[in-house]
Amino acid sequence: MLNLRTEIMPFVSNALDCLLTKAAIRRELIKTDEMLRGLGKTTALVKFAEKCGFYVVVATLNQAAVLKKTLGYMYVLTTEELQYYKKKPVVIDECVDKDVVQRLGFEVITGYQYEAEARTLPDKSRVLLEM
Repeated sequence: MLNLRTEIMPFVSNALDCLLTKAAIRRELIKTDEMLRGLGKTTALVKFAEKCGFYVVVATLNQAAVLKKTLGYMYVLTTEELQYYKKKPVVIDECVDKDVVQRLGFEVITGYQYEAEARTLPDKSRVLLEM
């Protein structure tokens, strides 16, 4: 039996890398929401940062520790840890406040911004009525 995740992940990974590159050139964040969980966004972000020599800023120490261990990139940090590192460009994960990172003197190149209302599923009753 074919596994959908296994089959599409190389395409998703490539698309995320291209999107991160495009957003970095524009110095924009990429909007994400609850419907886009588990696609490998953070993994792609860490790989992109490693390729470019950027720090990655994530929300929690636990998340930073897990990503460092699983992906082998030591510059996955929290906002609190940034103050101990020299200034260089950063990318941010979806739960990190861009303004806080910038106030610390770091340039945010790109990353993800979570928006709870960015995409919602249609009301089931309305969908059934439209059928």
